[in-house]
Amino acid sequence: MIRPDTPLAARIDSLRNAVVGTLRRCHAGNGDIAGCYFVPGRIEVLGKHTDYAGGRSLVAAVDRGFVIASARRADNVVRVIDSVTGEQVVINTDAAGDAGTDDGLSIPAWATYPLTVVRRCTANFPSAKGGADIAFASDLPQAAGLSSSSALVVAVFLAVDAVRGISATPEYTAAI
Repeated sequence: MIRPDTPLAARIDSLRNAVVGTLRRCHAGNGDIAGCYFVPGRIEVLGKHTDYAGGRSLVAAVDRGFVIASARRADNVVRVIDSVTGEQVVINTDAAGDAGTDDGLSIPAWATYPLTVVRRCTANFPSAKGGADIAFASDLPQAAGLSSSSALVVAVFLAVDAVRGISATPEYTAAI
């Protein structure tokens, strides 16, 4: 639990306000937020790149990270918006996870991470269908060794799960 009278709580609240504001402005649905999360970055004290290979690692959360929120869509499109830059990517889950942008420009570099999460969720948990509008903001510096890409991947999964209910499916239970 984060104490509400701390600088961390104030930063998270500021990011949350930006994310929820972006989602409310851009969301075409009824405006109900399905989930809003804070995912911290981390430092790896010992065992860098050993955890995903079954080895041990010692990690510690940092006081910076991602705030992400999601809302349901009536279609099977997942739209992810960076609340800070305004960049967005649209992922069509009916078309093998094809991705693009609303304005036809190239896909931003960060879009690889949500695209991968959405594709894996669609392939591995087919019973959990549905679209989402997702907005995020972060005060975690990129490429600083604080696992910003891992934090974004986890955040996107939480946002998609809040809309699709993936963690309640038999496929998820069997995989975990």
